[in-house]
Amino acid sequence: MPNSMSDLLWEEALRHRVTLSHNQVEQLLFHLNLVRRWQKSAVRLVGSDEPVKLVGEHVADAFSIYHCINRWKGKNLIDIGSGAGFPGLCLKIVEPELQLTLLEASAKKAAFLAKAKSELALEDVEIVRGRAEKLAHEVGLREQFDLATLRAVANLTKSIGTGLPFVRVGGSLVIARGRTSGADAETARDVGQSMGAGQVVVHSGSLAGAPLRGSIMVFRKTEPADRCCGREGT
Repeated sequence: MPNSMSDLLWEEALRHRVTLSHNQVEQLLFHLNLVRRWQKSAVRLVGSDEPVKLVGEHVADAFSIYHCINRWKGKNLIDIGSGAGFPGLCLKIVEPELQLTLLEASAKKAAFLAKAKSELALEDVEIVRGRAEKLAHEVGLREQFDLATLRAVANLTKSIGTGLPFVRVGGSLVIARGRTSGADAETARDVGQSMGAGQVVVHSGSLAGAPLRGSIMVFRKTEPADRCCGREGT
């Protein structure tokens, strides 16, 4: 008999060395079941809502991202293009004192995120609807976050240019994507440095003893993007 989704969550947490309480597992389970309900009745949130896929891909990615940053507690995170709340809502459940902003352009997906926030009774969670490329230049959002996450990106250069402006000096942008080649890593370093990232670390193969599905890039911001670009508001 296939494992239940609850069993899959416990197994994935153990595999990634993420310590969870029973209440946290119940919250993750509620989130995943809400994704499945909305997927069937309201909006396509993920490619597949099969339990093995939801846990083995989406939750697993969130657990991997969790290990890329030394300290989450008390930080403020913007999850760019949050969609079904991966990894943002998962990270919030794992680290309850995280301050979270979920950024989503789609009205239906933003409505899902609002529903998930309400049903899970999560505090310090804000949902912002709009395009990241535009909102990254808004005074209230530009360089305001300790951490930013982007997931399943296609254009690496565009993703770095979208994510780094949200991050304050001393903070980090985390990009989860597929396989990263040597050329991709070189591009990441060049583009990152041009936008204020003094250090770029690429994780691939495995992380914290668990295999990575693709790769994760972490950009540590050391100076304001405007200073690097030589002009304001670009």
